[in-house]
Amino acid sequence: MQGVYLCSFYARHENYNMVYNDVDKKTKPDLLCSATRVDLRKYDYIIATPPCNYWSHASSEKQKSEYARKTKHLLPCLISLLSNTGKPFIIENVRNVPKMTKNKVFYLANKKGLYVHFVGRHTYFTNVLCNLETKQKKDYTTNGNRLNKRKGAQGGENVHRVLEVWLKQLHI
Repeated sequence: MQGVYLCSFYARHENYNMVYNDVDKKTKPDLLCSATRVDLRKYDYIIATPPCNYWSHASSEKQKSEYARKTKHLLPCLISLLSNTGKPFIIENVRNVPKMTKNKVFYLANKKGLYVHFVGRHTYFTNVLCNLETKQKKDYTTNGNRLNKRKGAQGGENVHRVLEVWLKQLHI
């Protein structure tokens, strides 16, 4: 089975046959383009971790960067796009129930028949019936300071762990 990881940034899952996509050439992706332009027909499964800047609690609506405003469409766009492929997929983003509810992200996921999982600080949308529970590493202090300041964390070790659980269930 071959998969594609959209908006992968620095994330890698070395035990799986996967092609990585991103718009930042510094991350050395296999496919350097927008996630919405990748030809998905040749892949057996899809992972996507679109930018969470807009959806995050980390800054107020007034403080959202131009990048956050320019990429906010990717989460609902990828939910729609991947739902139409008929292939197994999972999409990760931050957990922000009020903002995702207000912007009808959960409505869209429900309309597409997706399973929504909340694991740690993250939300996962998938069309695969699965159990994503896995131990989460504490990566923030109680006052909101990040403990893991590794460059290119992209959700960090916790997201990697959950995606590994999903991949293992998919490859059984």
